[in-house]
Amino acid sequence: MIEKFNFYELHNNGRIRIFGLKFLKAENKQAEFTIKHCNLGKGEFFDIDLRHADTILLNSSHLIECTFNNITWPKSLYIPEKDMDSTYFSGIKEAYRQLKYAYSKQGDTVLEHKFHGLEMEAYPKQLKHDRKEAVHVHKSIRWLVKGQNSLTLWFSWWTSNYGQNFVWSLLTLAAFNIVLFTFLALADGVPGLRFVPDFSYDQIVTTVGEALKFANPLRKYDTDATGWSVLIYLVMRIVSSYCLYNVIRATRRFVK
Repeated sequence: MIEKFNFYELHNNGRIRIFGLKFLKAENKQAEFTIKHCNLGKGEFFDIDLRHADTILLNSSHLIECTFNNITWPKSLYIPEKDMDSTYFSGIKEAYRQLKYAYSKQGDTVLEHKFHGLEMEAYPKQLKHDRKEAVHVHKSIRWLVKGQNSLTLWFSWWTSNYGQNFVWSLLTLAAFNIVLFTFLALADGVPGLRFVPDFSYDQIVTTVGEALKFANPLRKYDTDATGWSVLIYLVMRIVSSYCLYNVIRATRRFVK
């Protein structure tokens, strides 16, 4: 049982084997697992339980050739963020990318996707600091150049957890289409359907059926639609296509 495991500026030209580590959860003490500015070469890590490590910091290190067997990672990895810069988060993102690739080579699809998600979580923080550090560029220009990636990453996380949660995608699909279909009905964009406070079973079934029909991105375009109805209908198709793509992506993430 240990409290701290720290590798700083270690360069391994041969083989290094670390096995059987467990972290002690001591009162008023921080359990740490740190690998920073290291080249571990073909290091091998076996039977390590990191669930009780308060801080796990992997930064600016060469890990891509390492082997990881029976490593118990916590559900989330705490990353100290105070007074950090873009280079710091770039190093963390790169470490997660290497772990993702290392687990992919080992055929561990579950942990490969875990570190893909962590890599994507670190990237917006890097972009945020990139914008802050580009002081010579006007704020609006910084956002146009670098902010679009942050917005794309945020939307990907919010709608599907970076393509890993199909439930989030279905909830997003339902929420957007309920709102958009309501506006479509108010704009008289649904033939034979009027927005009235009728909560009878037959009316609910009819309304849900029409909503699903209009949410279908493969549905033939209604050439009779005009005005705002056209815009709302097109937005519904775009949102539905995006969410259904993420549903397929999330449900197939363990299939090679």
